[in-house]
Amino acid sequence: MSTSAAYIRNGDTTGNINAGAEQGWIPLLQGGGTIGFQVNLPATGAPIGVFNFDITDDEQPFNVNGHFLGFVTLTLAAPYSTTYQPTDGLARAVNFDFGPSQVVPSPSARWIRLRYARTSGGAVGLNVGVSQREGV
Repeated sequence: MSTSAAYIRNGDTTGNINAGAEQGWIPLLQGGGTIGFQVNLPATGAPIGVFNFDITDDEQPFNVNGHFLGFVTLTLAAPYSTTYQPTDGLARAVNFDFGPSQVVPSPSARWIRLRYARTSGGAVGLNVGVSQREGV
């Protein structure tokens, strides 16, 4: 099991987060399992935007010279694509879980990241934790 309580700490939602090609990548455990992103977004500043999840099989996504394949944004199903998204300026405390029994299966890629794409509003205060578990 791999856990990081502070994947994003006090993220500033007045701009995009992890928008650069080399930012925010987490290595996925190979051979199946689950990964979860615990998102806590306060209503301060009425943030409106979208949480996206990108995956890549590039060997070194942190290095601009390591981008051969680029990333693909996962297609999210409801509720991940609807009520979990900050489209109304209200606070969100949600878990985006990817795994065998979840709305979206665990992606089979080398890397994943959460990317926040701002539309309007926002403030400092987005917090995201991550946990991974190997397949059983």
